Amino acid sequence: MLSLVLLSLLGSSQRIVTDKRPLPASLPAKEKQAEKMTKAIDEYVLTFGRDSVADAAAPAFAGFDKGVTSAKESFFVTNRSDDTLEEFTVEILYTNMEGEMLHKREWNQKVTIPPGETRRVDIPSWDIQHQFHYHLTRPLPKREHTLFRVRFRPLSGRYREK
Repeated sequence: MLSLVLLSLLGSSQRIVTDKRPLPASLPAKEKQAEKMTKAIDEYVLTFGRDSVADAAAPAFAGFDKGVTSAKESFFVTNRSDDTLEEFTVEILYTNMEGEMLHKREWNQKVTIPPGETRRVDIPSWDIQHQFHYHLTRPLPKREHTLFRVRFRPLSGRYREK
């Protein structure tokens, strides 16, 4: 609606009259929006393998374990950054003892790992037929199995600033 403007002359001055409407968007709503924008800035994603600075913050993977009868795989993830790791994506390459690829997958995992700390992660195994045994997992099974090795390549990480 257009503001109604009435001009009336009072002596040599002019008087302006307008309609009364509420002010747009209250301040608390704008403050909430600014707070949401600030929170978004507190989180960031690093892509690894392209930048040595980012690679220095990439999570480290160790302690893989998977027995021939296990339906899950376990490994440890260490956060080497200065901020809390909240999610990571890793490429896992499974090879036989001669280095030939058996399987490869990307895995995305939500976690909460403070700077410098380590957490164990359990994921479903790719070996649904229970034929493969990680070469460092003890004891070795008596049943028929194929030994394999694993390599981790971190792809990305989502971090939250302190």
